[in-house]
Amino acid sequence: MLTADPQARWRPALFELVPVGALRRRPTDIVRVGVAVALVISAAALTDALVDTQLWTYEAVTSLPGHLSWLFSVLYVGGLVGAVVAVAIAALLGRRTRLVVAIVVAGLVAAASAMGLDAGVGSANIDALEAAGADIGGAQPSFPPLLVAVAVAILAVASPHLSRPARQMVALVVVLGSIGAVAIAAGLPLAVGVGVLLGWGVAAAVHLALGSPAGTPSPTHIASALRDFGIEPAEVTADHEEGWGESRFVVRTGTGDELRVLAIGRDASDAQLISRSWRLLWYRDSGTTLVLTRAQQVERQAFLLFLAEHAGMSVPEIVAVGIAGRADSALLVTQEPVGQRWTDIGAHRLTDAVLDDAWRGLGSLHQARLAHGNVLASNLLLLPDETVAYRDLSRASSSASTFRRRVDAAQLLVATAGLVGVDRALAAVNRALGPEELTAVLPMLQSSVLSRRARAEVDQPKDLVAQLRASGAELTATEVPELAQLQRVAPASILMAVGAALGVYLLIGQLSSVASAGEVFGGAEWGWILAALVLSQLPQLTSAWAMTGSVAINLPYGPTVGVQFANNFTGLVGGTVATTALVVRYFQKQGQGVAVAVSSGVLNSLAAMLVQAGLVGIGLVFTASAFEATSSDSSSAGGSDGRFVVLALVVAVMVVGVVLVVPRWRARVRAALGPQVQVAGENLRELARNPHKAVPLFAGNAASQLLFALTLGASLHAYDGSLPILQLVVINSLASVLGGVVPVPGGLGVVEAGLIGGLTAAGVPQTTAVAATFTHRLLTCYLPPIWGWLALQWLRRHDYV
Repeated sequence: MLTADPQARWRPALFELVPVGALRRRPTDIVRVGVAVALVISAAALTDALVDTQLWTYEAVTSLPGHLSWLFSVLYVGGLVGAVVAVAIAALLGRRTRLVVAIVVAGLVAAASAMGLDAGVGSANIDALEAAGADIGGAQPSFPPLLVAVAVAILAVASPHLSRPARQMVALVVVLGSIGAVAIAAGLPLAVGVGVLLGWGVAAAVHLALGSPAGTPSPTHIASALRDFGIEPAEVTADHEEGWGESRFVVRTGTGDELRVLAIGRDASDAQLISRSWRLLWYRDSGTTLVLTRAQQVERQAFLLFLAEHAGMSVPEIVAVGIAGRADSALLVTQEPVGQRWTDIGAHRLTDAVLDDAWRGLGSLHQARLAHGNVLASNLLLLPDETVAYRDLSRASSSASTFRRRVDAAQLLVATAGLVGVDRALAAVNRALGPEELTAVLPMLQSSVLSRRARAEVDQPKDLVAQLRASGAELTATEVPELAQLQRVAPASILMAVGAALGVYLLIGQLSSVASAGEVFGGAEWGWILAALVLSQLPQLTSAWAMTGSVAINLPYGPTVGVQFANNFTGLVGGTVATTALVVRYFQKQGQGVAVAVSSGVLNSLAAMLVQAGLVGIGLVFTASAFEATSSDSSSAGGSDGRFVVLALVVAVMVVGVVLVVPRWRARVRAALGPQVQVAGENLRELARNPHKAVPLFAGNAASQLLFALTLGASLHAYDGSLPILQLVVINSLASVLGGVVPVPGGLGVVEAGLIGGLTAAGVPQTTAVAATFTHRLLTCYLPPIWGWLALQWLRRHDYV
């Protein structure tokens, strides 16, 4: 717990670490990441347009006396490397493990990002400079310089942990090192600026993932601010409750009173803007009003406390509110009623009279058209007279809609059910609201209405809200209601829209390499196209065979083939969610559970991956020498698309890395995937008792890959091209893997880029590669949804789905 004297061990020193304080994720870091990304992308896109400006700045720096070049080298290499080493040593000597991890992560991410940018933009930047007649003395400047990006990332990520003199010295070293980088042509001015922005943005991203001590006021500052209000604190300690952009403290005065202090620093404005914007975009009723200034935020919270008290709800008393202290922190000082939080008492203390009083208090708030916004057990106090007080109205709203008032009721119902059980909680709300209003509240019972803290306070929140809906429907003699639509759009819809836009962009980039659409299909041999059409439908038969081997029961082959054809339609309309739903429904009609359907899909996908990896490995052993790097002439149209795909893969890998680093996200992934892995393991053990099932599972997937490769070969023959079957297998399999990794529906645009790149690398002319690729995709991806819809109707008519 943070105390008022934070400097017990450390004395001021140049590179000495200051005490960490409370680590937190700052909303300001989200803004910084967004700004850095936007500026880096803009700078990369404007390299050609800013050639003259770069040359003018470069010539101004290099016009200094030539004998000073050693000084610039020292400033660039010695200064930046020396500062990084000093900070790393300080972190190691100070035993700041979290800081050491942050330094390593920031350095690696910045290095990978800088090398990716240089690979995509660096050569184009140099070409533009040479075309403009630049004289850079034979140097090969990077975009951005690797050392600048890495050093700035490490120094910026360590900056909040350093003493103030050290931070000032670090800023000076970065400025001088950047000048030195330009002077020795390690990077031109724009590239060096991009390196600084990249490092700054990476540091903000690492702070966002791991937390930083920046933005947390010290208890000393809080004590000083309280004296401005005429309050003399005897002890100031940090409260474990932390709001986003807010800090909370418990203060004991000399008279023995206990006060609660809500401190809103400069981060809070960013926090509320981001939170409000997010809720406005994501939820139908976004709740609280946007207030930008810190003073307005605390004044608004104080005003809502006053209104709640006036309405008859027992709430904390306002002691002081306003801006105070050297740091100009906005403070709201309150004194809570003397009582115990519901989370700290036993269920036996929560009598029916106590529950009724909790609902009475919430009802008085709602009668005044106010909503609490964050009703959870830890925000409810049991007072000595057995009445209930509400605390923490930081998410409250005035002029609240019926929708938000019902969300409050759902939150209180979940909070009470987690403590006293479903039956008593429902009986209490039925007494307070009546059956009709209880029926209206039931659709609100879903995880989305609960805050993270509320979900942490109850066991199995998803199961609890489902049980409340079912028992509530039974109590009111109604059917179990469908969930209310709280979100404006579903995450899957957004991802599908973004992926579709990306796919269309990539398709346009590949089509730009031919003069017109007619040129793609103009000289086709229709006999080979007919052969490709026949071959393109056969993988549905072999995929159905593989599916029969993924479960222990015997699936009827004909309907299973129908499911494979129907998936071509459902995958186009609803993506993976829709295809999974269709397969689950098919298995249910076959008498199997959802878990079996999911594990079957996991097992089938795993077998397909193993088959693809094996075929690619075998193919590369015999054909690796036949592939060559695509020439600049042939790749001019698709090169930018290729870099875009590679960048998307890098971003995907980085996201996975962050998820694995952050414990909370890692736990969520484990919780989501763990049961599926367990079920898949059980299904695998069942299949192990029937080894003959492995034949269709692996042979069916292998046959599908070979048939797709033959389809590609027939499409290539249609335009007077040909390749050996092993090369076709390698090209098709790698393109399929690429399309599965990048989140684009059906691999639209991504698979095309992979196929064109593979064919041209194997020596096929660009125009022929484009023609063959789009013919192949037309027959295997674009047209199959038509007969997929017919297959889905057949399955429905015969009650298979």
